[in-house]
Amino acid sequence: MSRRFAVNWFPETGVQHNQFYAYAEVYKESFITIINEMTRDYDLENNAQVDNHPATLSNHDYGIIPAVFLFRHFIELQLKAMILQRGGNMSDFNTRHGLESLLQLLEERIDLPRVSKNTRQFIIELSQLDTNSQGFRYPYTISGQRFFADLLEQHMSQVNVMTEFLNRATAIICDLENQEGDFDVEDDNPYCQS
Repeated sequence: MSRRFAVNWFPETGVQHNQFYAYAEVYKESFITIINEMTRDYDLENNAQVDNHPATLSNHDYGIIPAVFLFRHFIELQLKAMILQRGGNMSDFNTRHGLESLLQLLEERIDLPRVSKNTRQFIIELSQLDTNSQGFRYPYTISGQRFFADLLEQHMSQVNVMTEFLNRATAIICDLENQEGDFDVEDDNPYCQS
């Protein structure tokens, strides 16, 4: 028996921002699934292997790349949903993938007092690493240059030091989901518990 997925299904309200929130949610869940797989045999606090059978993805330096892409796309979809929810239109961002420009567009629409300074900074830094949502998808630009080739190691620390990345990602998920209102029940999110 094969399982069928109703990918043409959308939330009953049919409101565009809810559809973007729904997509953001599945990208976030996929990100969490990959991170859980990467770290299932690893004690992050003590930086030590806890079993003799390491997770497959954690054995490869590039293993973090799909997770970062999924997380970056979660942020992009979340920002777009928030823009739509606050009166924006698809035409406001239909060709925009830059996180910093989306954040600026959102901030023009409404003040975001609950989004932390650290979340804003992370979004700006991630936007500078991957300006158009290509860097964590492909190893080379369309002109044949390596993505990230000219970046110093210190600029990559937000995504290549697992504990730092997880701590920041958790805070950002909570910050952004707390902005969306009633679409999700934040109390049900284990990553946002104090």
